[in-house]
Amino acid sequence: MIDKKQKKKILQPFYFSPFTTKNGKSPLFNLLSAISEGIPALGWILVSPTPGPHVKDMTEAAQFYSNRVLKEFKDKDSTHTEWVKSWTKVLTDLHTYVRQHHTTGLAWASQGKRDFGSVNVSTSKPAAGGPPPPPPPPPPPPPMLFDTSLSALAADNSRNDLLNSINALGQGATSHLKRVPDELKTHKNP
Repeated sequence: MIDKKQKKKILQPFYFSPFTTKNGKSPLFNLLSAISEGIPALGWILVSPTPGPHVKDMTEAAQFYSNRVLKEFKDKDSTHTEWVKSWTKVLTDLHTYVRQHHTTGLAWASQGKRDFGSVNVSTSKPAAGGPPPPPPPPPPPPPMLFDTSLSALAADNSRNDLLNSINALGQGATSHLKRVPDELKTHKNP
């Protein structure tokens, strides 16, 4: 038989009420509390002589916070309401299972026979993980080779010709332009 100290040590990972107290101001506090109140139902394996009522009590404790979540997220977010309904179903299904198969506590082969015929042991190889990955992309193209000797020479000549023609005009380059009156100027320089 397991004493209370050992029971507490075994069930310690299932209790996370300190987590919910730390997150008391969280908008998900009711969700966390529903989990926190329902998780101890997994401790039914240590309850004797009848674990069914223990699971039922934990389901009802979780239901208190679950109802708050349903009320809070009724018209807001269906994800939360669906989750709460699923959580409640898990707990009620656990209660049904415990009542049907373990009415007087956890029983291992209670009829004295071990029936492993229902266990499906597959001797086939595990399935492959899927098709092989696609091949890597091709390497980048080689760098372009520029013939700088002819193009640079042609560019220099054309630039030089342009600058020489502008310099040749000198002051005469602007002599044919009309003067812009002050009222047409958008920015007046002093």
